[in-house]
Amino acid sequence: MKRLITNLTFQVIVAIILGIVVGLYFKEFAATAQMISKIFISLITLLIAPIIFLPLYWA
Repeated sequence: MKRLITNLTFQVIVAIILGIVVGLYFKEFAATAQMISKIFISLITLLIAPIIFLPLYWA
């Protein structure tokens, strides 16, 4: 059982199923989830440029 839980494919499938269940039963959470996801994507794109260009500058 421990080997199944640590399997990445299993974790992704469980996350997809949980996302579908949350989407079906908690529709009012969609607006909040959209705001959280947009903020997360903005933070990731904010970090990409320094991660790529600072090692090139230091080298």
